[in-house]
Amino acid sequence: IYGYASHVVNRKKRSCGLSSLQFWKMDRLALVLLLDELDENFLDADIGYLDTLLQIIALGRVQRKLIGPRFDLAAPVWTSQRCLEYFRFDRPRIHRLWNALALTTQNGRMQADNGTVWDGVDGLCILLRRLSYPNRLSDLEDIFGRSRTDLGIIANSMCIAVYQRWNHLLIHVNQPWLTPARL
Repeated sequence: IYGYASHVVNRKKRSCGLSSLQFWKMDRLALVLLLDELDENFLDADIGYLDTLLQIIALGRVQRKLIGPRFDLAAPVWTSQRCLEYFRFDRPRIHRLWNALALTTQNGRMQADNGTVWDGVDGLCILLRRLSYPNRLSDLEDIFGRSRTDLGIIANSMCIAVYQRWNHLLIHVNQPWLTPARL
């Protein structure tokens, strides 16, 4: 729908003689009336659909809203004991694990293909929580302040990043630390 919507928007802008800025400053109802070619049921669509479609057209993507307060591992509420209960690692060891994983990031932040951005340590915490206990993504919304969609993308992206970086340790089992004496 994005490609067709962009085509209709550009055609409407040209036919109205409006600049992009003028076009997007228009009232939402006026914009809907201009875009009624998109879908015969467009005017009957719910507001959520309309807002999402307008974001896709205007920004080329959907802006994600936080569900709750942003997760901050440095916050006083995340004591080492609570981190141990939630993630199976205390707070200093989470940071140590992040450094040991040596995942490539830009300024400690990671980004998925769809544009979702997160702090690397936060992504590690999401992955650890997801793997430490059978949690539904909706259970994690309150902890991390992100939507289920974002949490799923982050957990999967982190899992893929860890696998891509360290899969050689799983593929080649003839490792020096896997001797019968050490097992």
